[in-house]
Amino acid sequence: MSSDVLVAADRGADGADGAAPRCFIVDQEDAARKLIASTLTDVGIAVEQFRDVREMLAAFTVARAQVIFVDLGASGNAAVEAIQTFADMGIDCPIQLMSGLNAVLVEGIRKAGQDFGLTMLPAMAKPLRTNAIREVAKELGLRRDRLSSVHVSLSEAIANNWLEVWYQPKIDLKKRTLFGAEAYVRIRHPEHGVLPPETFLAGAKDDALIVLTVHVLKAALADSVQFAEAGIPAHLSINVPKASLTKIPFGNVFMAHQQRRLKENSFLLEITERDIIQDLALAQRVAAELSKYNAGLAVDNFGTEYAALARTTALPFTEIKIDRSYVANCNLEGVSRGICASVVELAHKFGIRAVAEGVETPKELEALQQMGCDLAQGYLFARPLPRNEFIALAQRRMKPRTTTPQAS
Repeated sequence: MSSDVLVAADRGADGADGAAPRCFIVDQEDAARKLIASTLTDVGIAVEQFRDVREMLAAFTVARAQVIFVDLGASGNAAVEAIQTFADMGIDCPIQLMSGLNAVLVEGIRKAGQDFGLTMLPAMAKPLRTNAIREVAKELGLRRDRLSSVHVSLSEAIANNWLEVWYQPKIDLKKRTLFGAEAYVRIRHPEHGVLPPETFLAGAKDDALIVLTVHVLKAALADSVQFAEAGIPAHLSINVPKASLTKIPFGNVFMAHQQRRLKENSFLLEITERDIIQDLALAQRVAAELSKYNAGLAVDNFGTEYAALARTTALPFTEIKIDRSYVANCNLEGVSRGICASVVELAHKFGIRAVAEGVETPKELEALQQMGCDLAQGYLFARPLPRNEFIALAQRRMKPRTTTPQAS
């Protein structure tokens, strides 16, 4: 039996005796396993990874898991057979199916598992989202991190002025210099401290999300002036929900800022692939309006709709951001590397920038540079930082390096 053990967990049954809850991950894609494993270990869950079902089943005879994340491959018949084997072995923990296959086929596999008496969770589509992975752990009561029981409504945070805008650097991979930053929202709660989006965005209504979007945009516009005055490139982007594209008068917001805005500033509104690819006509209209204010659209979390965009003759986007699930381990041969290279090629075909998000290792960075990727962001460079910390970091990194004379 071979497996990649990320956390050496006690082999107690079902996490009794105080041991950390355990998750088994079965997926042939290295990047997918890495994403799930890093997400779950961050919330206190022990993880073991397997490349195929056979390895996992052998391990299950020795140690029990409290949940299994599994991609059963491209064959529906083989997947049903594997699920039946799970039932024959008496596996009684919840099973989280993951797949990039047709949703109808995956749902059929899930229902077959239910018919066999297994506990089948709602299927999860690829590319995977870290928030969705954490939510599964939370719903099953497996999380052990301090935020597992914290939830603050977005409306409450807005009313109490707890919102902060943080920034993560975006790096120009050709010039190897700072290009700009993506804005992220955080809450500074009086009791719980700084809270990430998962604790206050879950279940947020469109009205609250619209208010949040306007708040973040105005804050980023104001901060961009401070960045420019500090000599920091002020190419900024913010995430927006689809509803904002029709409900927010972005032109009015930009016009209100025009007197203080410097010419070199540029802004991008990032909208997820699943929200915009099926409505390119809307994207075209919004991009045309934004261009009047030196702003544009970016498609975020991109990957699964590559084939659909490849058939178009024009794209209304300034950037295409490659989803983190494909960037992870893109230095290795396989699906992730192929998709990253294809997205870079697609972006350049239309004269727009390709951006890799979630870069974590020097090897991933090197591979992306070889592919000709334009920009990158991720923990390899920096996590999202409060405004003043971002400014300090940017200024330190922009200082010319000097060589210290060697002592004789």
